[in-house]
Amino acid sequence: MTLLAAEAITRRFGDLVAVDRVSLALAPGRVVALIGPNGAGKTSTIDVLCGTATPDGGRVSWQGEPATAPVLRRVVGYCPQAVELWPRLSCAEQVTLLARLDGRPRKEARRRCADVLDRLGLGGKARARADTLSGGMKRRLNLALALVNDPPVLVLDEPEAGLDPQSRVLVRDLIAELANDRAILIASHDIAELALLADEVVVLDHGRVLAAGSPDELLARHGGPGRPGPATGATLEDVFLTLTGRSLRE
Repeated sequence: MTLLAAEAITRRFGDLVAVDRVSLALAPGRVVALIGPNGAGKTSTIDVLCGTATPDGGRVSWQGEPATAPVLRRVVGYCPQAVELWPRLSCAEQVTLLARLDGRPRKEARRRCADVLDRLGLGGKARARADTLSGGMKRRLNLALALVNDPPVLVLDEPEAGLDPQSRVLVRDLIAELANDRAILIASHDIAELALLADEVVVLDHGRVLAAGSPDELLARHGGPGRPGPATGATLEDVFLTLTGRSLRE
């Protein structure tokens, strides 16, 4: 069952079409990876899905019905690429604050905070101020804020950016666990490792969807000359190169 869907959404900034009739569907138990270089339209697409921007065309639906911004902000947990924290508050204070703002009683908010911090390997840092954390820990705390209210849809913008190898593994394992009972969208321009988690990959460039399918399907169709599959060592970077003639990192 599709929870959240973008239906031919368009987003413009003056003469620039940042999102050009993009469609995608998010369902429980599935991870969708949105890949493309910087400027491809990933973040603008996310803004519309999260209810922080209004599409200039098309619509976003929640369980088949047109979704308003307040509905989207309630059902979508968003972890932005830029780490956004209150530097002088402790890890526990920030997570508990968001739980309380969601209407949870004080004791329940504290229990939820402890659970989320433990899942992200931050239980031992509950009393530490955010401005004393390492870059990787700040990234994990940012993810904790997106998870605290247990949203049915989770949107992650470059979730592994700035993480050390150990933190990357922790976050990757957590994403796989969370995907058991919720819909997850991951946006990245460096998707080689996260693609291992993806049930569907949507290739985006200049605001348009160039191709969509499972990683194996994309490799079979667009992996390069002779359409090499996974066994030949082709990657999603090769898929993008075949579709656009340029690298994901350009």
